[in-house]
Amino acid sequence: MSKLFALYNKSYHSHPLITLACVNGIFATTSDTLAQSIILLKSSSSQKQSYFWKPPPKTTTDEIIEKIDETLPAPQNRNHLIPDKVSPKADSSNKFDLLRLGRFASYGFMIAPVLHTWFSFLDKKFPLPTGVSPISDSIKTKTKANNPIISQTMKAVFKRVAVDQIVFAPFGLFLFFGVIGILERRDIISIKHKFEESYIPALKANYTVWPLAQIINFRFLSLKYRIPFLSTVGIFWTCYLSLLNSEDSPENNNFMDLLSKSIEY
Repeated sequence: MSKLFALYNKSYHSHPLITLACVNGIFATTSDTLAQSIILLKSSSSQKQSYFWKPPPKTTTDEIIEKIDETLPAPQNRNHLIPDKVSPKADSSNKFDLLRLGRFASYGFMIAPVLHTWFSFLDKKFPLPTGVSPISDSIKTKTKANNPIISQTMKAVFKRVAVDQIVFAPFGLFLFFGVIGILERRDIISIKHKFEESYIPALKANYTVWPLAQIINFRFLSLKYRIPFLSTVGIFWTCYLSLLNSEDSPENNNFMDLLSKSIEY
């Protein structure tokens, strides 16, 4: 693990944006792999259940119609009187989608420099008090429990989180559904429909997950570790977005319900 951190630090100092983009792309790939695995498990479970499907027993009405059918000419046979009885529709999502995986990896790669620029802006706009640095910088701050520096530090952190959640969170979700829709070659109407269907549930879910994560991020981690931290926490979040984006007519868009019900399979 120490060698991995050393490799990351070396790469970050040489090529920060490329390093962050690659790391975020890898985590996005992990998230969508998890999401697709859940979908495949659901599909497999549905297909197993379909093996036990049996056509309903014939009723008296069916027998009467069959007798009438025997007396009719061929063009007016039972195909016009009795609807086909077929087994439940099998789920077509029974293969791992490499193109979808590539889309999520591309999005993760592209969004990392945007996040890095945004976090840099927040650091400059709401700086921590002099002498206070994130723990990850290995700089010890000598403060007492009642020292005003602590309250000043937390004020700066809360300002960062508030601005991040009010400004960037709505924009980030808008960007996600827009970019993924374009990569999926959806038309404007389809992207708009997906946005209307999924944006608000995703934004509500965002506010149940990310404020606390960002408090930890802005207080205890330096700039170079923030995106990897978010990517780690965001494995299940991006998995949720992947599941949400893949649902054509989701019955329940709640973050925990969608994940928990999917994992049950």
